Amino acid sequence: MKNLLFFLTAIVGLCLLATSCSKESSVSEDMELIEQIVASENRATIDISELPEETRTTIDEQYFETYIESAIAARDLGFEVELGNGETIYFSERGEGLVSRRGFRHGHGPCGMGHRGTRVELADLPTSITDYITANYPDAETKRAKTNDNSGNYFVLIKTDDGRVVLKFDADGNFIEEVSCIHHGCGGLTQIEIADLPTTITDYITANYPDADIQKAGTKTNTGNYGVVLNIDGDRVIVVFDADGNFLFERS
Repeated sequence: MKNLLFFLTAIVGLCLLATSCSKESSVSEDMELIEQIVASENRATIDISELPEETRTTIDEQYFETYIESAIAARDLGFEVELGNGETIYFSERGEGLVSRRGFRHGHGPCGMGHRGTRVELADLPTSITDYITANYPDAETKRAKTNDNSGNYFVLIKTDDGRVVLKFDADGNFIEEVSCIHHGCGGLTQIEIADLPTTITDYITANYPDADIQKAGTKTNTGNYGVVLNIDGDRVIVVFDADGNFLFERS
């Protein structure tokens, strides 16, 4: 009996060691690939529609509080994606998220730990969260939810008549605030008053998005670019302009 117990304990120990080594190997291999993507001489900016479907799905599900600012393909290696919140995340050529040096998938931003989350099924949300949404956003449709891998906070995406809203709750399900893709610092967008937008930008929006309601506006910390969140018939549209007010691109 003692021999059998010793044998089983040894097997369990070996399995745990193998799993640990496998995880360390995975992180090491992913970090090596990320470094190759960053250093590659065959890097080219691509349209976000050219990203693998798995990549776009991952970002849509796990980074729904922000948007894709730009994407780069490193030939035969993978992809580098810059998000509107200042984070840079990496994916393999097949579109799979890579493990960063900080030990979690994808990348990290200048604020420190990344904002990637673990998807939460809507049916598994704490009742305190669903009750809050029902009471305060009675006509809203709950679309997605996740927990932050670092803080345990919940982020819930709902859709109202006024557009998309991301709600932030603490780990116990207590409401904290509404979150916008226009947020303060960290390489992202620092919110400004809509009235402070240059007239070149407001004139462009009036001419090209006549039915749009301007919800929020901000300036990009590292470039001076402007980001403007529009609500068009309940759908979110983000338009980005350079520091001189010239239109650059549109994102959903």
